[in-house]
Amino acid sequence: MMKRLPLLLITLIFLSCSNDDNDLLMSNGQLVYNEQSFTLSYAYKIEFDFTIDDIHGFEIILTDQPVTFENSQLNLSLDTKVLLRMVFLTSGSDSESLENIYPLNQNNFNSADIEARLSGASLFFLRTDNNELITDNSNLIWNTGSVEITGSNNPYNLSLELSTEEVELTASYTGEIIIAEYE
Repeated sequence: MMKRLPLLLITLIFLSCSNDDNDLLMSNGQLVYNEQSFTLSYAYKIEFDFTIDDIHGFEIILTDQPVTFENSQLNLSLDTKVLLRMVFLTSGSDSESLENIYPLNQNNFNSADIEARLSGASLFFLRTDNNELITDNSNLIWNTGSVEITGSNNPYNLSLELSTEEVELTASYTGEIIIAEYE
């Protein structure tokens, strides 16, 4: 039994250190909500099933934990601390590439005026490490903002700035944007 104890201790130390390394590697960005910072580790792109008058839509989700898409629903981990959903509209040749600057335009749906834009963003919730809810205000009406995506293939760089009279939201993410679909 005594011979196994050092081996057990070494194994526990190795697993502990390797988990710390994985946590560090999974941080691909940061979201800042009124000066409070949150880690972003995953980005997902979901295509919409419609194209109207040459308008193409897609959604990007930024989160700190992996999500799954089953039974037409977004399923979250209980450990999820942040989830931001953004809806984008593009037209014509812009519909294939993510690389663009998407200014916020939530009101005008005239297809002639759409080149590439951020149609809306919902901050579903932010939670502290103690699971204290900071906000679940998914209905914020953003006054100003934009999202810029660079890179023509993974990895992408995404940066955003959104604001209301009370809320400042910024985020940056560099990494893979996972193509997903609701099943």
